[in-house]
This record gives sequence, structure tokens and C-alpha cells, in this order.
Amino acid sequence: MLYGTDTGLQNYATARGYTLEKTPSILLTLAHDYIESLLYIGTKTVDTQPDQWPRKGVNIDGIEISSLIVPQDIIDAEYQLAIAIDNGNDPTAVITPAIKEEEIANQVRVEYQDGQGNRSFDPKVLMKLRKYLVNGTVGIGNIGVSRG
Repeated sequence: MLYGTDTGLQNYATARGYTLEKTPSILLTLAHDYIESLLYIGTKTVDTQPDQWPRKGVNIDGIEISSLIVPQDIIDAEYQLAIAIDNGNDPTAVITPAIKEEEIANQVRVEYQDGQGNRSFDPKVLMKLRKYLVNGTVGIGNIGVSRG
């Protein structure tokens, strides 16, 4: 089950000046796969539920979140991640070394950056999720956001 909807994603993207290139349902599915891989505070409302949300025992800024809902921040993170994926920034993509130098003449020469990948990640996704994550952090390569 996805947290967001195709229409919700379209509206979220439009409100932020984005035009989606790929199919919303596919983008949401890819985003959902990543969102589901994270370690959240609280526990699933029902042990047998397939998705991470809704959850019980989740207190954000001193307020207990209902165990009957998926917080809007989680839905918005799924939308923001779907937009990032549409723009070629999939956090689950294979990282290949970034090219530092390329030479094409009579011979081909390629030099790769040490320890560098060719993907970036939208920090807006992590900012929406940080309050809900165990230890308040999630990392993408060397990128991380901490709950402060």
C-alpha cells in the first residue's frame, strides 16, 4: 500500500513547480520501497501489517501521533522522494564512481574520483523524516540528517 496517491503527488509536485516526467504510480512505488526500508520510532499498530505505518508509541514534539493515521510528513516525504527519483536521484540506485578525468584521442583514458558516487539526494526528504526515525538519522552515502 502506498502512503500517497497519484493525484496527491501531482498536486504536491505542481505546488512546488515540478512537472513529472514518469508515471506517478511507478514513482510512488519506488519512493515507497525506500520509505519502507527505514527504521522508525514506535511499533507497527498490528504485528502483521505489511507497511511501517500507521504506528503506535510515536511522540513527536511531545504530542502522541494517532495509531490510526499515517503522518502527513511521511506522505510528503514519499512525494518528495518520488520527485527526486523522477529527477534521476534514486537512493536505491547503484552508485558508480564519478568521472574525474576523461581523455579521448588515439586512446581512451578514464579516471574515477576516489570514494565519490554519481548520485545526489534531495535533503528535503530527510528533513521530513528525521523526527520519525530511530536515532533521528538516515544516511545516503555520505549524506545524513540528524534529529536535533
